[in-house]
Amino acid sequence: MFVLFLAILLLLGWLLWGELVYFFQSSQPLDLGRAEELTMRPLPDGAFVRVEGVARDMCIRAEVFSTKLRFLYLMGSELGARILIEGPDPGGQCLGAVERVFEGRLLDLAKTDRFDAVVHYYRENFSSAPRSGPLYILEQGVRPGQAWYYPLIMGLLLALAVTNFLLRRRARHRAAAAATEGETA
Repeated sequence: MFVLFLAILLLLGWLLWGELVYFFQSSQPLDLGRAEELTMRPLPDGAFVRVEGVARDMCIRAEVFSTKLRFLYLMGSELGARILIEGPDPGGQCLGAVERVFEGRLLDLAKTDRFDAVVHYYRENFSSAPRSGPLYILEQGVRPGQAWYYPLIMGLLLALAVTNFLLRRRARHRAAAAATEGETA
C-alpha cells in the first residue's frame, strides 16, 4: 500500500509540478511594463506578471467549469502581440479594445497544447499575429497561492503514505516480537 501511495504521490507531483511551483511564488508580480514599450526577449514561463496596455478582443468565448472566459491580444509591439490574454467574459459581446493593467500567470504556449485552437484562430484571422516564434498566454486574475487544493492534496497523500509506512513497520515489529516470544516459551 505504501508503494501505491508513493507512486501516486510521485505521479501527481510530476503532473502538478508547475501548479505547485506557482502556488509558492511571490505575490508581487514581475512588471513587464507597457505593451507598446516591450522589446523582444524570452518571457518567464509560469511567472506571475503584470503588463499594461491596450488589448483587442478576439471575440472568442469559452466556458470552463461554468466560468465564462474571453480571449484578447495585446497591441503595440512585436512582443506585445505575442501575449494573448485569457480573462473573465464581462457579458458575451465582443467589446473591441480595452486599456488596462493585466495581472496573472504567464504561460509559454510552446509548452502546452491547451490553447491550440485559440492560437490557430489568432494566426489565421489577425494580420498582427506573429506567424512563427513564441506565443504566451496571460491567465488574467490567476494569482500565486490561490489554488490551495494542490498542496493540500499532495500533503494528504504524503501523510497517508507515511502513516501506512509507520503502521506497517509497527506491525512487523509486533510480529517479530510475537515470534520471538513464541520461540522462548
